[in-house]
Amino acid sequence: NAENRDKVNKKLKSPLWARRCVVFGVILLLLSSIAYGGHLFLEQRYEKNINRADLLGTNRISGKKATFPLNFLIIGTDKRTPEDYDPKDPSSRVTSVNGERADTIIFVHIPKDKKNAYVISIPRDTDVFIPPMGSYKGGKDKINAAYAFGGDRLGAPLLVATVNNLLGVSIDYPVIVNFKA
Repeated sequence: NAENRDKVNKKLKSPLWARRCVVFGVILLLLSSIAYGGHLFLEQRYEKNINRADLLGTNRISGKKATFPLNFLIIGTDKRTPEDYDPKDPSSRVTSVNGERADTIIFVHIPKDKKNAYVISIPRDTDVFIPPMGSYKGGKDKINAAYAFGGDRLGAPLLVATVNNLLGVSIDYPVIVNFKA
């Protein structure tokens, strides 16, 4: 009887390679579940910090697939508030700057072949013609003032129109980067 029991136990026992495959599969499943959960967590965490708005002034936010070539305008903003006042820096006074200015203006062009990207930083003190838009009548001024002259609603569209005129291109996607927000 004992001899028969040992034979049955040997027959029921899985081979070593099969047990290793099961263990490897369980570990792989756990790791992929953790990676997927981490991806969802990070996506939710950062996605809620992105505000989408119509920065081209076309009253639409495009959901269509991008076609190349593409032109981006990256706008770094500089908003002066009473909390930013530094008595040692006269330019930090809220009264010295009306509204929000474009502190950094970067033009990015990605050609149709997508092999390169060309980046141009436009100095904020560049004298340009700012076209009329909204209540602004147009005129020559520093390029970073275009953002302020457009106000809260038309700041980005006016800066985009100004850069379009300056470079002779059409901006496809403006992006505002505000590190204080």
